[in-house]
Amino acid sequence: MTTHDGRSGDEHPKDRPGDSPEEAPPPRRPEGEDPTGEDPARRVSFEDLLAAIDETQSDSEPTTAESPEDDTDDQPRDAAADNRPDRDIFGRTPKHAPDWSHRRGEPRVFVLLWTIYLMFCAAAMFARSGGMVAFDPVAFRPSARMGLLMMMVGVGLLWPLMRLSQAMPREGGVRATLKDAGIIIVTGHALILPQLWLARWDGQVVLALSVLFVLWTLLTGAVIACTQGPPTAGEEGEPRTGTRAAGVLCCLALVLSGGLVALADAGRAPGADAIASRPARMLSPMTAIYEIARDRPWTGRAAMIGPAHRASLGATALAAAGAWGVALVACRRRRNET
Repeated sequence: MTTHDGRSGDEHPKDRPGDSPEEAPPPRRPEGEDPTGEDPARRVSFEDLLAAIDETQSDSEPTTAESPEDDTDDQPRDAAADNRPDRDIFGRTPKHAPDWSHRRGEPRVFVLLWTIYLMFCAAAMFARSGGMVAFDPVAFRPSARMGLLMMMVGVGLLWPLMRLSQAMPREGGVRATLKDAGIIIVTGHALILPQLWLARWDGQVVLALSVLFVLWTLLTGAVIACTQGPPTAGEEGEPRTGTRAAGVLCCLALVLSGGLVALADAGRAPGADAIASRPARMLSPMTAIYEIARDRPWTGRAAMIGPAHRASLGATALAAAGAWGVALVACRRRRNET
């Protein structure tokens, strides 16, 4: 059979010489076939892809608390954290101790509190004289005496009230009080020594103020050490309330009794010798500050130290030495009894 162009009908279209590949008709696609040539069964919609990702993430998110393997891994980490050496702010480890606990707590807390109190005394001293247009040592001397008085109040009253209201130290009252006394004496001179230039006091006056400060610190410390008692092998001890109250009352008596005597002596008519010195005022640290640093313009100096002042300071030194002897004997006796 031939077609209208003279070619046989049984001839295959590819064998036709006149047909080019461009003229060849495209092959027919079966119904339902994807025009891109991909298998429809292998096509995944965008929503199905997101759902598959969510399922994968949910399957791969086991919590550390639910996994027993993680629990076993955490235990060595905690043990390693406990075994880490204790280091200070410079990264150093202790040489003769397991940790730095011996450098925490007392007396560092006491150093901080006492330093803050000294800063308050200095601020009050300068605030009182802050109205001066130009600095005048003569006008500054009352402020200097007030600042030193506040410092002596901290030594004679605040220090025993603080220490005798706390738990007793394990190292004993003698050793703990000596530490406190050293801190008070060293830092307190930051308020005494500058009076050589601020108040223009003589060197003997500043030296007498320093000796007075040291002696009354030791005298008050002896009462605290005797009240705190000997060292304890266990935890901090709690003394009887009566012992604690007796120590506080003794410190109050040392401070206030001399002041009462000074008030009684102030009502007397001053004689020729009393103008230069009033020994009764040296019985209390509060009034002794004003007696040593009292203005004596008739002597040609801002203040002057006389023989009565030196004798009073010597008597205070003997009292401090005797008080420490009593404290050492009492602490040793109580230690032997326990």
